[in-house]
Amino acid sequence: MKILLKFILFFLFAITQHSFGQEYPTQADKERYISYLDSSDNNIHGQGIDAIRFYHITEAIPAIEERFWQKNESTQSLYLRVLVELGASSVESFALAYIDSADNDTSDWALLKKVDATRELFLIGNFSTINYYWEWLEEYKNGKYKPDVGFLHALPEIIRNSPSPEDVERAKAESIYYVQNSRNEGVRYTLITSLANIYGNEMIPLLLEISKKDKSSGNRYAAYEELVKLNYSDLHNYTKERLYSESEPLYRSNYADTLLVRFGTPKDYKYVSDYLNQEPDSEKRDWIKIGLDVFEPVEPDTTFPTSDMLDTLTSYTNQSYGYDWLKDEAYKNELVTKLTNAKTKLTSGDSLSCRTEVVAFQNSVAQVYADSAGSYPKYISNEGYKFLFYYSGYILDRLPKPAEGLPVKPEDSLLQSSSLKHNNKKKRK
Repeated sequence: MKILLKFILFFLFAITQHSFGQEYPTQADKERYISYLDSSDNNIHGQGIDAIRFYHITEAIPAIEERFWQKNESTQSLYLRVLVELGASSVESFALAYIDSADNDTSDWALLKKVDATRELFLIGNFSTINYYWEWLEEYKNGKYKPDVGFLHALPEIIRNSPSPEDVERAKAESIYYVQNSRNEGVRYTLITSLANIYGNEMIPLLLEISKKDKSSGNRYAAYEELVKLNYSDLHNYTKERLYSESEPLYRSNYADTLLVRFGTPKDYKYVSDYLNQEPDSEKRDWIKIGLDVFEPVEPDTTFPTSDMLDTLTSYTNQSYGYDWLKDEAYKNELVTKLTNAKTKLTSGDSLSCRTEVVAFQNSVAQVYADSAGSYPKYISNEGYKFLFYYSGYILDRLPKPAEGLPVKPEDSLLQSSSLKHNNKKKRK
């Protein structure tokens, strides 16, 4: 932790210097940082290493190589990592020599030294000493080397780059095992995301398991995010399930947001709206309410046919009526008729007449919504307005406008009235 804090402070210092227009490091700075490697003061030595890594000072490679064998084992391990990061061509020879030096060590640390260097060799694509890694893993499973779970992070590297199919399959099996059984949250996270990235849909059953059962809420959500990336076929229903079953308030609000932003049908809006009063965390309840307030229906991508968009809007109209967001059945039927006529015109190739029908639909929605606070028998709620007005706007964006110079129809003139369009965006409860 102290090392991490020191590196963070160094990083902030460097950014501060850049913000004042100073260029770092200068050649003198580089030489000074490299000279810190000779310091017997661990703090000064550490500052030198931090700077070399942060600034990627490749000029330090000869100095590190020259001092490598003068340092203790802990510093040698660090130097190996720095040589890898700097892209030194000597990494392989130093790592193999470091492994050989461990043969004279009779303590329990000998194998750890070999695995430490082996892990660095993995990073440069050398898997010649992988047997030490498997030896360590067996002893780790038997209860030794518990503090060294960091070595488990090397399993994805084996899967991605090892030339041996047997080693790849073993690393895959071990990764799945530790996703399910490791007590270390960071290890589980690394392996969850790596397996999903490497194997894709094959990992969906494991991701479903982890997203439900992992002790870490962060890992549960990480597994869910991988399902999103993989476009899991039942993601819609699964997101609804997670909204009610997740114990972490932050992620419940994220699931609610996903239902609105990714799917965003009237049924999703109603589902989240119904859930709102059941959310026990007041802060997240406010977040979800904001999401409902600013919601606009999802706009299909350009591959979604305009005729299908008209079908969707018809469905939204019927659903709005079913949810009492739109009242008066005769009025609902009037709106559906306009959409039916629009589709008929579109199918026959008359897109301008189709536009006229959709404009009439949208203007009617806007007018009724504006009058819905009074005693007008027709009624459209804020929720109904969101779906019917904005989605019809998406359709109009697809349809051609009357050619320039031709008379504008009254319906189009009404639509272009910015005062009407913006006034109807006000929120109603």
